[in-house]
Amino acid sequence: MGYGGKVDLHSDNVVLDVKTTEFTEDKLPPGYIEQCAQLASYRNGLDLPGARVANVYVSTSVGGLVHIREWTEEELNGGLSVFLSALNIWKITKKYDGGAGWKTT
Repeated sequence: MGYGGKVDLHSDNVVLDVKTTEFTEDKLPPGYIEQCAQLASYRNGLDLPGARVANVYVSTSVGGLVHIREWTEEELNGGLSVFLSALNIWKITKKYDGGAGWKTT
């Protein structure tokens, strides 16, 4: 499909991405559409349609604090649509043909 990425951790059943960020127990990171789109694209690229998908947030402000944000199927479907739309825009603007590489015209 003309894209790739570096997955932090995956198996046949799980796709995870680790993020470090400032947060506390009172203010957990909500997860953002860009992060959902990233993980949805990984799951799609790995051909793991039924895998559970989550961000693992590690707090940089509270030692040992970890928060797991699992994405729903509905969110992942939307995230994949966002990613594929952005990928299409990138391919058009960069004149990438997706098969043989870069167009020279």
